[in-house]
Amino acid sequence: MDFITNVMLSGIIWDIVKLGVPLTLDYMKSKAQGYILDAPTLAKLEGLCKQLPAEAKESESTLASYIENNQEWKAVSKQIIKSKNFTQNIIGKNTKGVQADKIDTLNM
Repeated sequence: MDFITNVMLSGIIWDIVKLGVPLTLDYMKSKAQGYILDAPTLAKLEGLCKQLPAEAKESESTLASYIENNQEWKAVSKQIIKSKNFTQNIIGKNTKGVQADKIDTLNM
């Protein structure tokens, strides 16, 4: 699984678990900007979210580890495609001078 996709996916799923919001195509598209999602992929994600074991819901890091190591999640994540016009906004006090030429390459 692509590291960036895993981080994005686990962060969104953690928000859904933590906040109890429903997983919808509009919600995923608003949170996963720069990725292409379709209705069948979303349906698979929704089913996987409903099957998450309690241990995976303990923290964001345990959820990320679970998603990264689970074969069903890996298969679905491969269907989530980065768009060619991906933009990453980096905000914080330690980001001065950060430039990203490509999403997979971060120059500091």
